[in-house]
Amino acid sequence: MKADSGQLLIQISTVCYQLSTVCYQLSTKRAGTGGTAPTTVNCQLSTVNYQLFIMPETTHRICITLGTRPEAIKLAPVIQQFKNSTTFDLQVILTGQHREMVEQVMQMFAIEADRDLAIMQHQQTLTDITCRSLQGLEALFKELQPEMVLVQGDTTTAFAAALAAFYQKIPVGHVEAGLRTDDVFNPYPEEANRRLISQLTKLHFAP
Repeated sequence: MKADSGQLLIQISTVCYQLSTVCYQLSTKRAGTGGTAPTTVNCQLSTVNYQLFIMPETTHRICITLGTRPEAIKLAPVIQQFKNSTTFDLQVILTGQHREMVEQVMQMFAIEADRDLAIMQHQQTLTDITCRSLQGLEALFKELQPEMVLVQGDTTTAFAAALAAFYQKIPVGHVEAGLRTDDVFNPYPEEANRRLISQLTKLHFAP
C-alpha cells in the first residue's frame, strides 16, 4: 500500500537537502575555507540515517539514473543513504553514457548498478545518447514503476531520464538544480539540458 504521495515528497526532499548540506560542509572544510567541524558533520549524517529508519515501513521505489563520472561522484552519498534505508527500494540505473570512467567511481564508492542500459557506442552523438537512453528507460520505468526518479546535474543522461519519467507521469527530483549562464549555448549542451530538466522537475535541490 502506498503512503500519501505528498508526504513521500517531503521525506525525500528532507533527506536530499540534508545530504547536500553535509556534502557542502565537507567540501568547504577540505578546501580550507572553514565550514562545520567533522564531529558536527558526523552528527548530521547520523540524524539523516535516523530519519530514514524511523519512516513508516511502507517501501517506496525510487530510481536514481546516472551515466557519467560527475553524476556518480555527486550522487554516491545519496545512493548510499537510500541503500541503507529499509523505507526505500532504490534502483540505480546506469545508462552507460560513459563507461570506464563511471565504473571506476562506482567501484571506489562500492556502488553497483541494478540495471545497465550499456548505450555507449564509438563516436556517439547527442542524438544517439538521447534516443537510446529514452528507449531503454521507457521500458525500465514501465517495469519498475518508481514513485520518483532522481537525476543530477545537466548531462544528456539526466535530461533523457527526466523526459522519460515525464512521459510516464513520474515525479522527477533534480539534484544540483538552478544553475544558469543565460547563454543556451554556453556550456553546450549542458545549459539547455538543465533548463529543460527544470521544466519537468517536481523537486529542485539547488546547491
